[in-house]
Order: sequence, then C-alpha cells, then structure tokens
Amino acid sequence: MLVPNHADADDIFQETSRTLWEKFGEYRPGPEENFRAWALRIAQFKVLRYRERESRRHRLFNDQAYAALDDTALKAMESLDSRFTALGDCYHKLIEDDRRLIDVRYHVGSSVEAIATELGRSIHSIYRALRRIHESLFDCVRHAWQEERKP
Repeated sequence: MLVPNHADADDIFQETSRTLWEKFGEYRPGPEENFRAWALRIAQFKVLRYRERESRRHRLFNDQAYAALDDTALKAMESLDSRFTALGDCYHKLIEDDRRLIDVRYHVGSSVEAIATELGRSIHSIYRALRRIHESLFDCVRHAWQEERKP
C-alpha cells in the first residue's frame, strides 16, 4: 500500500522479515508495545529507507502525497486491528474440537493428510470441517465488524 509496485513491496517485506528475525531478541513486550506495533514500526522504517533511495533516482510523489498514503495505511491497519480482535473473540467462541482442529492445522502446521490420519478420518472430512469452521469465523467477524460500524 505504501510503495508503487508489488516487486518493491515484496522486497521491503523480505527485508522487514529478516530484520524482525535478527532483532527478535531485542523485542520487549509491554502494555504499550505489542508485537504487531513493533513489527509495523520496523516496516515503516524500511519504507522510509526505500523512499529515500527512490527519491535520489526519481521522485514519484511529493511529501503531502506520501503523508496521505501513510495516513490511509494507518487507518487500514486500525481497521485490521479490530478485525483481528474480532477473529480472536470468534475463535474463542468455537467449540473445543473446532479450536483444536484450527490449532493443529495452522498453529502447529500439520497437513490435512496428517490430521486425517491422526484422527482416523478421511481427508475429505477434514477439508469439509475446515471449510465449515472458516465460514463460521468469517460470518462471526463480519457480524462483529458490522456491529462495530453501527452508529
């Protein structure tokens, strides 16, 4: 959102990811510092460095345009924060078996095939269950977001 093309955005994302890994030992969580805020600040510095490099070659936008882009991105991130919060709330509303399936699939990273074998179920039934859970989470988050936007 903050840079003009996908290739540069991918490069910045890779640089940010590498820096997060390298500096993870310096991260200190606290009431004013969550991981996402810390990671976004590092990403913002990477974007600023990118803009400095690009301004030496050619300048696509003036400072006001960059400020408007930054403001738009910040608002989009704030919207995502509320959706992530809603997703967490919706996740906790799932029945225990569904939460466990989501955890094994996405937090542990087990393949659908491995889950099916472990649970003694067909691969197709695991995919069906995941689709049902995804739809449930999507509907729950959408409902929470709509409720939040009501005047």
